[in-house]
Amino acid sequence: MLERLSNLLARTSVRRGAIALAFVALLLALLLPFWPAGHPGAPKRYVTVAPHADALSVASSMRSHHVIRNRWAFAALIRVMGGADRIQPGTYALSPGQNGFELVHWLMTGIGRQQRLVVPEGYSIGKIARILDARGIATGSVFVTLAHSPSRFYPRHPWLRQIGAGRSLEGFLFPATYLIEGDRIDEGVLIDRMLTRFQEVMLKRYEGEPSPTLELVPALTLASIIELEAARPQERAVISGVFYNRLAKGMRLGSDPTVEYALGRHQGARGLSLKDVQVQSPYNTYLHAGLPPGPIGNPGLASFVAALRPAQTPYLFFVARGDGTHVFSETYQQHLAAHHALKAGG
Repeated sequence: MLERLSNLLARTSVRRGAIALAFVALLLALLLPFWPAGHPGAPKRYVTVAPHADALSVASSMRSHHVIRNRWAFAALIRVMGGADRIQPGTYALSPGQNGFELVHWLMTGIGRQQRLVVPEGYSIGKIARILDARGIATGSVFVTLAHSPSRFYPRHPWLRQIGAGRSLEGFLFPATYLIEGDRIDEGVLIDRMLTRFQEVMLKRYEGEPSPTLELVPALTLASIIELEAARPQERAVISGVFYNRLAKGMRLGSDPTVEYALGRHQGARGLSLKDVQVQSPYNTYLHAGLPPGPIGNPGLASFVAALRPAQTPYLFFVARGDGTHVFSETYQQHLAAHHALKAGG
């Protein structure tokens, strides 16, 4: 009798154990698709969610970036959590180390969403500051103050010491598209990222130049002028060659953008007045020979390369046609004739 009871209890225990194991296996099978696809702290992936995207398309995009394990399960989770109509569009910084429930919560609330900050080539510190104020993602005046204090960034960017004392970061804030997490970014963090990109792109390019024709700051200065003078990429090297020719002959550059920088405003279609070109400033290249004291904006790589490698050209003058191209001339008489012809035709 006791043996029968013992066998019955053993069989019962085995059944219970099997049921428990089956339950655990089922639970794991249900939860596995929502487990993190990667290890904790895995690098972030940038996933863009289009406006009005449905749950499956969102899940498909997440799967293609290897952020989740199973797109069908994740799409179902979005619906179960009530997110089918609440997913917020945008570009998100998401980690494969996050579980499915956390990822859906982020998509529904906008946590981790990125903003794109586009800094156009040629923009000065002041113009970048105005973008920040207009977008409300940073305080322009704080950005300007920090950009005029390079020594604050020496610890992370010791190469900045070579630009010389009393100089701002004008010319060293690399123009590019920056992804910003959240609604705002710390002004110092933004400058640090711009300097990092400058080091990766511009400084690397300069250091790879076998025999640079100009030192770093003068090269950036010329590049910043070329950036604002050349509307067409194919003219950058030619305009650079014109400026090299004028510098070699001791002629003034006579560049409108340098005067606009001195004035702190853009003249638009009406051009500069006689009073404008007489403004007393070391940046006024109508009054002073040679390059200005420093860059008048933050040039892109193409203009920087043009400043390092000018075209061999006989030209000393150019005048804008009004369509982004220029008429180049070897003599002042040819330049005046081209100017009058364009004025008469316009």
